Amino acid sequence: VSVANGAVLAPAGNETVATLALTGRLAGSATLTASTTLESGAEVLANLGGTNLSVNGNATLTGTAAATTVALNNGTLMLSGASRLASTANLSIAAPATLQLGGDQMVGSFEGAGSITLGSATLTHAGLASGSYSGALAGTGGLTKQGAGALTLSGTHTYTGTTRVTGGTLALSGSLASATIEVAGGALTLTGNERLVDGAALVVTSGSVTLGGDETVATLALTGLLDGSGTLTASSYTLDSGTVTANLGTGTLSSAGASTLNGTAAVGTLSVSGGTLTLASANRLTGAPVASIAATATLALQGAQTLGSLGGAGTVSLGAFTLSTGGAGDSSFSGALTGTGGLTKLGSSTFTLGGSQAYGGATTVQVGTLTTTGADVLPDGGTVNVATGATLGLGGNDSIGTLNLAGTLAGTATLTADTTLAAGASVLANLGGSNLSVSGNATLAGTAAATTVQIDNGTLTLGSTGRLASTASVTVAAPATLALGDNQTLAAVLGSGSVNLGSHTLTLANNTDLVYAGALTGTGGLTKQGTGSLTLGGDQAYTGTTRVEAGSVALAGTLASATVQVAGGTLTLGSANRLADTAALSVAAGATFTGGGNDTVATLTAAGTLNGSGTLTASSYTLNNNADVSLALGTGTLNVAGSATLRAAKGNGTVNVQNGGSLNLPTGADLASGTDLVIVTGGTL
Repeated sequence: VSVANGAVLAPAGNETVATLALTGRLAGSATLTASTTLESGAEVLANLGGTNLSVNGNATLTGTAAATTVALNNGTLMLSGASRLASTANLSIAAPATLQLGGDQMVGSFEGAGSITLGSATLTHAGLASGSYSGALAGTGGLTKQGAGALTLSGTHTYTGTTRVTGGTLALSGSLASATIEVAGGALTLTGNERLVDGAALVVTSGSVTLGGDETVATLALTGLLDGSGTLTASSYTLDSGTVTANLGTGTLSSAGASTLNGTAAVGTLSVSGGTLTLASANRLTGAPVASIAATATLALQGAQTLGSLGGAGTVSLGAFTLSTGGAGDSSFSGALTGTGGLTKLGSSTFTLGGSQAYGGATTVQVGTLTTTGADVLPDGGTVNVATGATLGLGGNDSIGTLNLAGTLAGTATLTADTTLAAGASVLANLGGSNLSVSGNATLAGTAAATTVQIDNGTLTLGSTGRLASTASVTVAAPATLALGDNQTLAAVLGSGSVNLGSHTLTLANNTDLVYAGALTGTGGLTKQGTGSLTLGGDQAYTGTTRVEAGSVALAGTLASATVQVAGGTLTLGSANRLADTAALSVAAGATFTGGGNDTVATLTAAGTLNGSGTLTASSYTLNNNADVSLALGTGTLNVAGSATLRAAKGNGTVNVQNGGSLNLPTGADLASGTDLVIVTGGTL
């Protein structure tokens, strides 16, 4: 049947013919089944049956066409409503032909190089067969890919509506202006760079997107898979149980559900609001983002990672790896760091850490400040390293295994640890623990409870009185120095390094014997308490008072002390000339002074025992009650103010036995000839 231009064919009922060549109008509402060719000017108001439809010119399809094979060879086929073609139709659109939709249309497939004008409608590719389309899709409508087949789009597609993939594969080797791309099953494959418009919203609720190069969109919402070899850049990325094996560019990354980042992301902001975000290997977040982990969420590391900052109350699962943070400004984290990995503080910012942490690795404050919010925040048994210029601030008492401090320990609380102070260390807070080591110049402004202190190098400066425990045994190795900031009591000082007393007094309360081979310097003094002995092996340059209250002190070297008081116990000189010529020496009742050779002092006041070898010479001697002198005395004036015994020789000079004084000279005593002996009323010889 042929219907010429201007003619009308109006079947009264359904008809079947072999072929229909239509240039005019097919009217009515019946169905004409035929192999149909529409020429220019054709208008189909009725319905077309048959399996084949060809279009050779401009034509309108107002009715429906059941053809499964539709060939647009030329002109434009205008569909005046929705679903004008069969949903199983396989379309071939040759250039320069055009298919123009008048409503939503589903087809089995389409291919060719011609054009498709969507208007505001959606074209659905629903077939199982695969094909390629190199023409152009235009309009404000959209495209849906269904079915198991693959559709390859090349060319430039200017339509701005939604592109939806719910089955099969949509492969894009051309460009797409679609404002929204949804993958809800099946796969979207991008071949090459920049296939999508920069303003597109890419939404993957299931299925996958594969990049073939770098791509830029406005946003990504991913529940499925993003893979490929390129980098997808968006202003924001939302992962909800999504997996990313490709790379993400700059922007903001939000995660909920069980999501995995196998590729890298250069994002500046990371928010994990729920579920677990797993970073599948090291340095997945290349942009060192500002990160926030919500209370119910987890960030899981499977390699070392750097964050600009870390906030929130969630969990960071370190695994066996190190998390570095702090380069992007101040932040506060009250959640949990778990695993055997460690924490490193970067940047000049302050990182505030709360909670009760149990991670097993080291805590390193490399730059800036790490502050705890309360007690027992740091991992028990852990190691904390604080670099030069960095600060660890204590918000409450805490206990760790080891502290290696080259920076500052701030606060007023106590950190219990075996501590090593390196060069530059400053302790403003307090140190607990039984061991303290010093390897460089350090300051202790707080207190240290350590009973064993080892100063191997540099100077440990004590900021005030009682900075070290009175039970501490301090070893000062050469060339190290202990510098007092005020009076200090210790159990022992050992080693061959120096102790700078300043103007303060060092009290040694040892009950065991000890030897100090170093040098005490300054204008301060030394007090010996405790039942043990103290041997001073080196030359002592301090000029303050030396006071022996208990135990014994043996001088192997010299002593520059201006005042020497033996108030109890024993002072023994190891050889001659141990004391300063200007020293004022006093020996109290019950105390003992033992000479080791000839020695000279300015004055001697004695109520105790003087013995030993050599001669002790002074400008004046005063013997009080209970003085018992078996040590030879040199020239100078001897004043006897109490009951005293002189058992050795006395050189030239005046002997004054004062009122109430009594000088006993047993066998062996010897007053030099020429001695002026003056016994005043009430005195006894």
